[in-house]
Amino acid sequence: MWPIAFLRIYVGTHFLDSAIVRLKSGYLHNPYLNESLRKGLAFEQAPAWYQSVLENWVMQHWKLASYIDLSAHFIIGISLILGYMVRPTTLLGCLMTIQALWLSAGPDSQSSEYLLLILFLFFAVGAGRSIGVDYYFFKSRRGLWW
Repeated sequence: MWPIAFLRIYVGTHFLDSAIVRLKSGYLHNPYLNESLRKGLAFEQAPAWYQSVLENWVMQHWKLASYIDLSAHFIIGISLILGYMVRPTTLLGCLMTIQALWLSAGPDSQSSEYLLLILFLFFAVGAGRSIGVDYYFFKSRRGLWW
């Protein structure tokens, strides 16, 4: 299962790098999230209830939503790199990737589809158990999340 571990670490560095780039570019202080949401909502691929939530809550509270988005990227990246709590964080990553699929079109959507499949694979096989911290928890406490 070591190839899964290398893929898990690579995807974790992708999420962590994305968070660091956003942090350095002023993502928390400028309404970049609103701009990307406006572009994404123009495609109208998301369900109507989700578009309503984005327009009525997320775009109005862009600063809080930016903090949540950035911290989720950091949490997913660190979790995948360390192999700790991989199953819950891959569920979070799947939700974020589905959101990215709904708000994108063109070549970006295909890479998001692959990322969604990889994250689902990590959830299904318990990728943290191979060369990760979850391995030690799995041995002592068997359960769904390990």
